[in-house]
Amino acid sequence: IGSPSTVLEMLEADLERLGTGNLLGLFQLGTLPHDLTMRSLSLFAKEVMPKLRERFPDGKRMLRASGGVA
Repeated sequence: IGSPSTVLEMLEADLERLGTGNLLGLFQLGTLPHDLTMRSLSLFAKEVMPKLRERFPDGKRMLRASGGVA
């Protein structure tokens, strides 16, 4: 929760500490309206995710889709 820069700082610290290359985001909780959910998702995709990819370019894929099943 917070600005894109706050979210980025928190995620960078957590990913570094945990040593993981995977991230699962939950952008809609409870009664959060659709428009706010989409705004959060859009901000994350545009402002946070590209910077995480730069910071962690070798993120590992632990599960790969096979035959349409993850």
